[in-house]
Amino acid sequence: MHGDYRIDNVMLDPDDPATARAVVDWEMATLGDPLADLGLHLVYSDPAFAPVLDGAAASTSDRLPPVDDLAQRYAEVSGRDLSRLDFYLALGYFKIAVIAEGIHARHQQGLTRGSGFDSVGEAVAPLAAAGMRAAARIGQA
Repeated sequence: MHGDYRIDNVMLDPDDPATARAVVDWEMATLGDPLADLGLHLVYSDPAFAPVLDGAAASTSDRLPPVDDLAQRYAEVSGRDLSRLDFYLALGYFKIAVIAEGIHARHQQGLTRGSGFDSVGEAVAPLAAAGMRAAARIGQA
């Protein structure tokens, strides 16, 4: 699994944006369940994620298909069962909430460089809350 799979880490064919030419940023890659990448990818599409990258995340663009459409397409193409998708969504939300809190804490301590870190802390509570909602749905379907 990639570990940070999102549209921002994919190079698309300029003539056919539906075709991925490369996936970059593999330093978090590991052995694991590929559905964790799907869950994280879908979480990155949530507007609650936007403050983490100062609103510049391509994954939050309204030009991308809705989350339900992305999940449906993934299931069709991969043949994977998505009946436990809420587990992977909860995992993805909690992962990003923890990362956002780490970035926020380093910014508060003056340990980050550059701009765009002022808003990261705003994402933590909404991401954690979304993770709790997804976790509450586990086993309800």
